[in-house]
Amino acid sequence: MENYPQLVPLIILIPAVGAIINFLWGARLPERAVAIIGTTASALAFLVAILLYSYLTALGNVAAVVNPPILETWIRIPGDGLEIPWQMRVDTLSVTMMLVVTGVGTLIHIYSAGYMHGDPKFGRFFAYLNLFLFFMLILVTGNNLLMLFVGWEGVGLCSWLLIGFWWDKTKGVGWRNSNAARKAFIVNRIGDFGLLMAIFLTFWTFGTLDFYRPGELANPEAGHAPASEAVGVEGEAGEDSGEVESEGAIAEPVEGEQGEEAAAGTEGDHAAVQAFTDNEHIETRDLGIFNQAARMLELPDGNAGRLVSFGPFTADIGVMLTVITLFMLLGATGKSAQIPLFVWLPDAMAGPTPVSALIHAATMVTAGVYLMVRCNVVFFEAPFTSLIVTL
Repeated sequence: MENYPQLVPLIILIPAVGAIINFLWGARLPERAVAIIGTTASALAFLVAILLYSYLTALGNVAAVVNPPILETWIRIPGDGLEIPWQMRVDTLSVTMMLVVTGVGTLIHIYSAGYMHGDPKFGRFFAYLNLFLFFMLILVTGNNLLMLFVGWEGVGLCSWLLIGFWWDKTKGVGWRNSNAARKAFIVNRIGDFGLLMAIFLTFWTFGTLDFYRPGELANPEAGHAPASEAVGVEGEAGEDSGEVESEGAIAEPVEGEQGEEAAAGTEGDHAAVQAFTDNEHIETRDLGIFNQAARMLELPDGNAGRLVSFGPFTADIGVMLTVITLFMLLGATGKSAQIPLFVWLPDAMAGPTPVSALIHAATMVTAGVYLMVRCNVVFFEAPFTSLIVTL
């Protein structure tokens, strides 16, 4: 069960395979075969989510970071020291979203088999549904903001494809459907501008886009449970402590006083490793964005470590977090159809009913809420933004 998190790449791969099959051969396959392929892909992804949930419940909600073997290094510029890995995060928040997306998605696939019966583009519709699951699962499993943005843009693309699915209807209906799709796409670009600005400012401030980096504790103040008992401690920010990562996979969290070696006692040739109960041994620039922000905020006002430089200008970390979270809120406002960027949602009903169920009721509009919950650490430190969110 300790190796279950290594299954998480499958939750993305399986819907992708279903989408490719129906894209390439769906037009030549009978409707029943197309529906079985699409629904099975979603159901298998749901099964993977259940296995990941069982891992978390059995091992005390200990988070894990997984490097898929093919994309071990995603974006890397050696000279500038820029490295953004394609890492997938398994924790209580991501697995909850996986269960919702794949579970509800499977039911909607089953409903679509009957609703779309007789439609000449039956195969293409199921390919779009699987493609949407593919991007939505990238969004909720990414361990950094750039991976989240890939899924963010992907679900926007699928929304455009599915809202305008009946673009070829006669008597002007097709034009209205395609206009509705364009309206959703354009309004969401406003929100995307906000998220992009948040990503740019986050990278400028912290030098990384990772939520947490392998080896650091998400909530060091809560302590660390023994590895032999496999018990994790839920962090105050909704994250789990004790995640450690090894080359291409995950490693078990280990307990020990700072500076002591973990006791030997595991089977095999596992070498003793040094374990810590806090992040003090990690330099600030090597932490993820949440722990970097927390460490900078602990410094007294006026300390140089709290200041972020923009050429001749400088800003306190508290100000930067407020600006970053306001831009994140703009992104969430567009994606989740909140005031004032809700105007695209009524027109989105131009697509088939399963589209409204999958995208606009169950999954995609929760992406903005997911962004804010995932980044709740920085929202907590930005009281002004929290007030605006409340309003």
